[in-house]
Amino acid sequence: MLSKSSSYLSILLFIAALPAAAQFEEYGYFSESEITEINRPSLLDSEYFSDILTYRIPNSMHSSFLRSSRVYDLSIGSLSQSRFATQHRLKLDTQLNSHLVFRLAYAEQKDLEQSVNHSILELQYRVSSFLSLVAYTELKSEKKWNDFGAAILIDAGKNHQLRFYTTWIDFSFNKRTDRNESDRRRAMAYGFVGRFLNDEDSSFLEYYGRIQSPLNRNLDTGEHYSHRDAKLGLRGTKVFAGDNQQVHFDVSYKYRHEGIQQQGVVDSSYGLWRNQYTDALLQYENTYWTYGIASVSRRWEVNSEAVRSLTLSPHIWYTLMGNQLNVNQLRLGYEASLYSISGPEFLRIPPDVNKDVEHRGNLRYTIHFNETSFLHLYLTADLDAPSWEGGNGTFQIIF
Repeated sequence: MLSKSSSYLSILLFIAALPAAAQFEEYGYFSESEITEINRPSLLDSEYFSDILTYRIPNSMHSSFLRSSRVYDLSIGSLSQSRFATQHRLKLDTQLNSHLVFRLAYAEQKDLEQSVNHSILELQYRVSSFLSLVAYTELKSEKKWNDFGAAILIDAGKNHQLRFYTTWIDFSFNKRTDRNESDRRRAMAYGFVGRFLNDEDSSFLEYYGRIQSPLNRNLDTGEHYSHRDAKLGLRGTKVFAGDNQQVHFDVSYKYRHEGIQQQGVVDSSYGLWRNQYTDALLQYENTYWTYGIASVSRRWEVNSEAVRSLTLSPHIWYTLMGNQLNVNQLRLGYEASLYSISGPEFLRIPPDVNKDVEHRGNLRYTIHFNETSFLHLYLTADLDAPSWEGGNGTFQIIF
């Protein structure tokens, strides 16, 4: 029973107070599409993080992704009248022989805070029972956007693997660009990802960290773009055998420095955004109910001006139909978003657009095609001014 694991829950409650994360972390480094839209507070309103919470890929779906050698995930949700939040992940692992594993991977995550898109070809060579060497590259049509990387895989214990990687970002950019662009400094990403998967149930633990060195690029428009970031996170699920109870958690902290300067600007810090992201999610789930709380903190700073926001989102889901595995299911959900923001109004969305408290109603219908594929269909409603606001489709197939 849950009461027998009070010490475990107390640890999780402590974690929830810490600095939630994207997914497929080893391929989450800088993508050139990041240059097109600099993250800033004027893009986000008080409903944004409620959308992201509703449309997030569940921990159970992420657990299936980690355990499967061939799997595809797709998630698309409406953020506004003109924008979607999208996430696509593809992993194809093939054992060529006792030593070689061939991987094709695709990772895309786009919303109003990030735009990552990578197509990866990877080869893993097992040196011994606990050590593998990895080499990978980006599959791009233009040489200047090609990334190269190397990693070490360590089998740290039963069902526990640790990956240390280094990626040379846009490796051929200086030599292969066909426009008047150049890098003042070539960026590299250094990181680790550790994963523990319990064979007896769906419990898992994933922890990760990444540092990207500064990328400084002169654009053909005469502008100068700068980017660097660092990220640290932890996510997982604990399943309580025989009780149909699970605890999910997802916490992360990220620092990002980015911006575009006009030609002739002397101050190297002018126009550069320094952003801090702190996310936490804690959920308890049983056969019929899911109870959870999410916390999202943001700090943006530019030209000595700072904007801070905090969103707390308690939420609850109830299973109306289909409380067994691999059957069609209907669930009803409610989210409240307690929102606060401070800082210069000229840097953010006007106050009359935002509310201190937002209320959302969700309806999710799950279609199980078979044991290895399903589709979640969401409809979301604004309960403050009753109306349907949008929806989401989330699909997974293991093949």
